[in-house]
Amino acid sequence: MATSLVNGILERNKDFAAYHRPHKFFSESIGLIRPSILIITCLDPRCNPEEFLCLMPGEAIIFRVGGGRVAPLVAQITSLDCFIGGFQDLMIIHHTDCGATYLTEEKIHNHVLKEEGVSVEDASSLVLPVIADLEQSVHDDVKLLKETKVIRRELRECTKGYLYDVKTGLIRGV
Repeated sequence: MATSLVNGILERNKDFAAYHRPHKFFSESIGLIRPSILIITCLDPRCNPEEFLCLMPGEAIIFRVGGGRVAPLVAQITSLDCFIGGFQDLMIIHHTDCGATYLTEEKIHNHVLKEEGVSVEDASSLVLPVIADLEQSVHDDVKLLKETKVIRRELRECTKGYLYDVKTGLIRGV
């Protein structure tokens, strides 16, 4: 069944390509506004910052990762900040009813240990998006970035955390 969905998506892409007009990348056009905000959020499709923040094209770049956790993204944040020429703000946005709140390290470890050749050390080395307390996870991620020396000082100082409520559509500072 997944193959038929993939095939359907590929067919939709052909329809899209027939009308596609390439956008200039900001490095190709002098005067084109560079994104000033980096947003890190969950990959859950209900947590779509383009929608709930009413973002205009080019205002922000969004990293989506399990649970919205920042630890796996430090190198990408640093690299992208260098490439963009410096973000002005970094928003960490976790959300209510996140799948990561239903996971435990034990459950994930047991899952991966079923695979042939996976050791306990392999499973233990994973950086997992497990969340026991939503607000605390936001605080922890903000703290991690604010204490990470490889991230530009000005960006660390402009890092803030938020919680998006998937039921109400509201976002609030944490």
